[in-house]
Parts: sequence; structure tokens; C-alpha cells
Amino acid sequence: MSRGLGIPLAIAASGMITALLFATNAAGPLRIAVTIGFLVCGPGLAWVRLLRLLDRMTEWTLAVVASISIDVAVATALLTTGLWTPGRAIGAIVVLAIGGSMVEVGSMISSFSSKSRARRPTDEAVKQRGKAGNDYGE
Repeated sequence: MSRGLGIPLAIAASGMITALLFATNAAGPLRIAVTIGFLVCGPGLAWVRLLRLLDRMTEWTLAVVASISIDVAVATALLTTGLWTPGRAIGAIVVLAIGGSMVEVGSMISSFSSKSRARRPTDEAVKQRGKAGNDYGE
């Protein structure tokens, strides 16, 4: 299953849009829809994608459960320490989601660079080895 940069970038973008809507004190249905969508899917999906699950339904189910768990954990930590404000909670959750997305992007970059450095035999070398009795030949 191919994994591109689309979803990690979408998670980061939706997190930044959510934070921007909070920072500007925007009101209305747009802020509500973006915030709920991000809080329900964003942070969990950023971290669950690192598991590289093959089943999309399992991935999305775990993403929703993980997102709600992260939201509750952040809120509990802020309430316990007496630092609770909605802006701080959104900020912390956005940072966690973007962090998970960047871990995935970093692993993609690392994987890509290690593949490009790997030395692969050319077609001509494979044919010559095959003539010499190796398993590479025709």
C-alpha cells in the first residue's frame, strides 16, 4: 500500500487552520466543523498511520479512538496543572498532531534516501552473472 505525503500534510494543515481559527476568535459553523473534524480524526490519525496497518477501516477506527484519547489526556493534564484554557488545549493537540505527521514524513524521507543509496546490479551485470552459473540468469 502506497503512502504519500497527502494525509500527513492534510493533518498538519487542518491543525494549523484550527489553531488559526482559535487565535483569530472566529465564530460560526466553520470553526465548529473544522475543530470537531480535527479533534476527532487529526491527532490519532497522525500517530496511527505510523503503525502502517493494511486495513483502512481498522486504521480509521483506531485513529478516532486515539484522537479522543489524546484530547482527553491533554485536557486532563491541563486541568490537573491548573493551566486549562481552550486555546492551550487546542495548541497542545495541534502540536501533538503535527509532531506525529512530521515523524511519518521523516520516516518517508529516510526510507527514500536509503533506497536511493542502495546499490542495485544493472541488467548487464545480472545477465553476466547468469552466464557464470549464478541464480540471476535466464
